[in-house]
Amino acid sequence: MAMAEEGVPEQVAHLVSDPLQGNTDGTAHLSKVAAQLLANIASEKYAVALCGPGGSVILRRLLAASVREGGDAEVGEQVMELGWLIGHLVYVRGLLPELFGALAEVQSEDNKVGATLDPLQCVLLELLSEEMENGSTRQQLKVSAEGAPEKALRSLVFLITTIRELGYAVAKTGEEAPLEASVLEAAFQVLKDLFALDDGGASKASGRNLGSAMCQQGLVPLLLSFLVALGPIRGRAPRPAGPEAGQASSTQERPMDSSITSTAARFPRLPPYLGFRTDIVAVLAHAAYGRREVQDEILRLGGVHIMLGQCQVDDASPMVREWALWGFDICF
Repeated sequence: MAMAEEGVPEQVAHLVSDPLQGNTDGTAHLSKVAAQLLANIASEKYAVALCGPGGSVILRRLLAASVREGGDAEVGEQVMELGWLIGHLVYVRGLLPELFGALAEVQSEDNKVGATLDPLQCVLLELLSEEMENGSTRQQLKVSAEGAPEKALRSLVFLITTIRELGYAVAKTGEEAPLEASVLEAAFQVLKDLFALDDGGASKASGRNLGSAMCQQGLVPLLLSFLVALGPIRGRAPRPAGPEAGQASSTQERPMDSSITSTAARFPRLPPYLGFRTDIVAVLAHAAYGRREVQDEILRLGGVHIMLGQCQVDDASPMVREWALWGFDICF
């Protein structure tokens, strides 16, 4: 079989011709296939093959099956196996770029995000987020830190790049872009969950915790640019007190960095989904927590007034005021 030649075992290749539609034993079938894939995942060549043309067809079937059978109480364990498999490919093998690109209907060069989005890419990111609730992600990040920490970071750098490209894509449409918005929301959820999980221990990467490593990849200016594009929340924002009364009147007057405004010009002026602004501020606050270098970067880029502009109740951004006040208190 062609798939066997590409490194995918023949015993699971039959899934391509059996997408589980109308299969009364679909749950057991999903469990068997996921277990067979997990049994072989230790091989680097095999892991790469799963994200290639042949293997991605199998993963597409598994992801689609997990969505169709999601309402079945018995499918939980099987979906967990699939989630563990996806987490291994992303965090231990660093293959999110290849996996994300392979799930697109038409692959683009270098796995870049373009007009080839597929709903299963959203399912993939949602599954990664769900995995953080059952503890497997912490274990996988630990394995990555002990073996090849740069691989987990490779996947997360791609996630940050994907968020940037989706922002450009949403703004370019000039109208509603439901699929782009859904994938963007799922990507932000993964970021939020990773920062919440990050304790400076199990998620260390190259001598730094994973959150710090992500912040060194341009995450802070990206988030600030999104907020500048949205503009301040209308209404008078409360003025949070700084950590010290005598601190930084000159610091607070720093002008906004020109790179922020130029990037913001390419981002959407309206939130593509409910809670978009909240997600941005939440990730920014998480990133600043306990990281003096991130706090200094926000100050240097002129983030004081940007953060002040979020300290207001907004019906389209539940809890944004609370996240902004916490982030402001951390930084200033």
